[in-house]
Amino acid sequence: MLVLAAGCATAPSVSPGTAPPAAVFSLDQRVAWILRLEAQRWLADPAVPPADLRRLVTDADRSVRRRAALAVGRVGLTEGVTILTPLLTDADPEVRTSAAFAIGLIGQASGEAVLQTALADPDARVRGRAAEALGLIASSTGGVREAWTTSATAVADAFT
Repeated sequence: MLVLAAGCATAPSVSPGTAPPAAVFSLDQRVAWILRLEAQRWLADPAVPPADLRRLVTDADRSVRRRAALAVGRVGLTEGVTILTPLLTDADPEVRTSAAFAIGLIGQASGEAVLQTALADPDARVRGRAAEALGLIASSTGGVREAWTTSATAVADAFT
């Protein structure tokens, strides 16, 4: 019996204590995950571990971070405020703007303090979205009259 071993491939070896190389997913794939998770109102899909909004808000691509932030807000879970808070200091003002708006979409009073801080952002767009988000939170927690007062005051302060 003749056994031919030529052409048999072996798996690349990984040194002990070294993590295997991370999988690379396309921008389209990451955005598709975001859209699916948002539509299903999930932060993560247990069947597809990389499809996790908590992970996608830290993506290297700013457009992924921005879109993931909006999705977290639209999912609407209270823990979203904690997930989004670090994005208010992101280097990209569009990511900070999306994070502020998303915190408002969640509508939890726990987001007020971080949005008050965002009113001091150097970018006027971030300040404006933070003011709008404070109005959204006030309308979901304190009624329309208080929402208008809070939002109007925050907008005036944001642009002075």
